[in-house]
Amino acid sequence: MCIVTVLADYGTFVSGGSIGHSLRERTIAVSAYFTFLVTDWSWVGVILAVTGVAAWYRNLRPWFITWMIAVFFLGPAFFFYASFPLANRFTLGTYERFLLPSYLFIAIAVGCGLSWLLDRVKTVLTHRLTGGKIKATVLLVFVTFMVYPVSMGGVTLWRFWGLPQDRTAENLGRDILATAKPNSVLLLSQDTTLFTTQYVRYGLRVRGDTAVIHASRLATPDYQIVLKKHFPRLLFPDAPPARFSAEFIKVNSTASTRVYSNIILPIDKGWYWVPRGLLYEAVPYAELPGAEDMYASYLATATAMHNPLSGILSRYPHLMLSDVLDVYAAGHIAMGKTLMRAEKWEEARREFAAAVALSGDSSLTESLELLALSHLYFKDCTNALDALARAKQHAFVPSPLHLRMESAAYGECLGDEKRARELFSEYEKLERQSEESLEVL
Repeated sequence: MCIVTVLADYGTFVSGGSIGHSLRERTIAVSAYFTFLVTDWSWVGVILAVTGVAAWYRNLRPWFITWMIAVFFLGPAFFFYASFPLANRFTLGTYERFLLPSYLFIAIAVGCGLSWLLDRVKTVLTHRLTGGKIKATVLLVFVTFMVYPVSMGGVTLWRFWGLPQDRTAENLGRDILATAKPNSVLLLSQDTTLFTTQYVRYGLRVRGDTAVIHASRLATPDYQIVLKKHFPRLLFPDAPPARFSAEFIKVNSTASTRVYSNIILPIDKGWYWVPRGLLYEAVPYAELPGAEDMYASYLATATAMHNPLSGILSRYPHLMLSDVLDVYAAGHIAMGKTLMRAEKWEEARREFAAAVALSGDSSLTESLELLALSHLYFKDCTNALDALARAKQHAFVPSPLHLRMESAAYGECLGDEKRARELFSEYEKLERQSEESLEVL
């Protein structure tokens, strides 16, 4: 229970805060536990653990009962209650860290299972081999069973080699700060963006002129006390919590101070979020830049950014670190959408292609859909269908949008009206099923 209480105060990620409430989602969280178990320990480890537990059941019943209670409440019961959202590698990485308490008990069972097996081998061989050969055979069995964990340890060492010297996350924080003008205010959300930028700004003391603020806490009185102490130049409007962010953005957006965010925060009518690389800038209508100027400014910022695939992510997609890719991909997607609205389709296609190349978990499906759309604009049928096929492959659930875009590709691009009608019929069927599901809910 105390572990779950700690989860409720963990950063911006709160287990079950947005999804994971249904019985099905909780069951998936438990199923993921057993999948991790087999993946991490292999069937050899699982069999040895079961062997060790069976030996306790026969000879040390109190140990058996204690072990079963500990593993049940630290494993399946905990994950059923916590109901972690499992949407991408980052959430899997968050999930994975809470496997360790139960793994300690499983390691004990595996060791006891291996010990029991070696004793059985020794007993069987006692009547058939001499003493020296018995020892050699037992040693051979032991080494054989150790090959897998040692090899896996070697693979893990290779994957994490150089991680202490890797600066991928730090570079993200530096790139975010470099996007903002001097004396700016950054209202940041989402763990990867917020924590890396806070570390670079306050830990490494980079860009001391910039105020990096936890956006979701901005309206809380205790957080405002801290901000007023460290940033006396900021203005804090007298507004209710629901309106505070929008009013704060307006009063602090001046000629000398600009306000940025990594997400689209609520903002008043007449104000717009303009994409600026990895961030959006709050801009009133009267100051909206033209498409050419905006894109030129974006390119100047993007050119100076670090490549997240130049470090350790170039050889292995670490569960937690790989979330950095989505931050960079989101910047390309935001700019690409803006370019589409400005009828700059070729430039938009380049941005979507750059987002696809990063292969971020949360952004890949959307970037492939948008890339397919830009291909369709240029009647590039083959590449459009290829992008749609990849989007369908990476989507969590079947999307009617994919069928509709495929129908357009065959009808308007390839001239295959028959196939276009078939796909459009499938699209309508899936749409009706989706509407029926919503009515049931």
